[in-house]
Amino acid sequence: MQVSLTDSTGQIQTHDFTIRIGTKPLALVNLTTSQNSAMAMINALDILHVGYDTINSLPFDYNRYASIFLILGTAVSGSHVLTVSEAVTLATYLQLGGKLYMEGYYTWYYSNRTPLHPYFKYTSSKIPVWYYPDVTGTQGTFTNSMSYLYSDPLNFAVFSFEPTAPAYSTLINTDDPSKNLEIVYDGSDYKTIGTMLDFSSLIGDLPPSTQTTLMQRYLEFFGLNLTGPYPYFHAGTTSACLNQPVTFTDDSFDNITSRSWEFQGGTPEASNDMNPVVRYNTNGKYDVKLTVSDGIRTKTIFKQKYIQVGECSGTEEPPSASAFFKVFPNPVNEQVTVEIDRNISGNCKITLFDLTGCRLMEIQQIIPAGNRISLNLREFCKGLYFLKVQAGGWISTVKLIKN
Repeated sequence: MQVSLTDSTGQIQTHDFTIRIGTKPLALVNLTTSQNSAMAMINALDILHVGYDTINSLPFDYNRYASIFLILGTAVSGSHVLTVSEAVTLATYLQLGGKLYMEGYYTWYYSNRTPLHPYFKYTSSKIPVWYYPDVTGTQGTFTNSMSYLYSDPLNFAVFSFEPTAPAYSTLINTDDPSKNLEIVYDGSDYKTIGTMLDFSSLIGDLPPSTQTTLMQRYLEFFGLNLTGPYPYFHAGTTSACLNQPVTFTDDSFDNITSRSWEFQGGTPEASNDMNPVVRYNTNGKYDVKLTVSDGIRTKTIFKQKYIQVGECSGTEEPPSASAFFKVFPNPVNEQVTVEIDRNISGNCKITLFDLTGCRLMEIQQIIPAGNRISLNLREFCKGLYFLKVQAGGWISTVKLIKN
């Protein structure tokens, strides 16, 4: 991160520092003596190029991870039984909006229920023995059209595993009627996947019935976007006065063909524009939702309580740096133009960064007549960049998409 400080004489000082932002996609927690399931997951994650940490004890800093995959074990020996203290920490994680996959067999019936188990929204009870040498996906869920041979020696059960609404089953056996093997809860408050199957024992050769595809669908269920399109947006301000116009900008990529905005408490309440202008006439904090499509896939981003609205009598919000600079076209194919407000003169510095913060290009010059500076980006690869403009004591950084 970089902070720029400007005093009344126009002197500028910049200070660089590093902070940790965001989360790692996944914590892979193996509490069993067997490494089979963990190694199969690692193989799938490596193929998908998804970052993860491997962990072998509870608790840890759950907030560092977007999702947790917890392996308790499905074997007769070597499985882990959750303690109450371990369960409480994971239940707290879910209360804060966590996403948890838990793999085990005995935990769903034989082991004592902990404060964590109700979050998986299921019931279990003793029934006659049933088998699952074959596993299939449930129609209408993210496992639709999947089918696997189940190679684990333990492929039978003597208890039911039933979802409690609104939870539902995603993997079942081939009985008629079928028995449930995996239950998911897709809530706005938290998400869980509870399975009695060993991931490494799900054998399938052809897509979509592969371990890698199943892992990808688990991660997408947890909200990790691996295939695009990638929905992003920002607002000109997130702190607005009553009836103040707020401009929203769709920063999504790649190849967006349609978009749909939802503005809680706003006017309008919905829009299909790329850069809609919205007003709010009641104090409060409001959600914003954007759904985009590339014509094949549809993805959504939701920002809770993103806009804060209050009365601002006798005050006027100062202009933002973005009001003095325009960057177009965006997305760009070859040449991008930076237009600087005509009231600004003197020196200008424009810097292009990649997503890692590496400086790729920098130009410094006197602002020309017409107040427009063009950059040739023909040699740069397709992707997302950051363009930083400094002039007249103002600094603005915008996302720039290269097609």
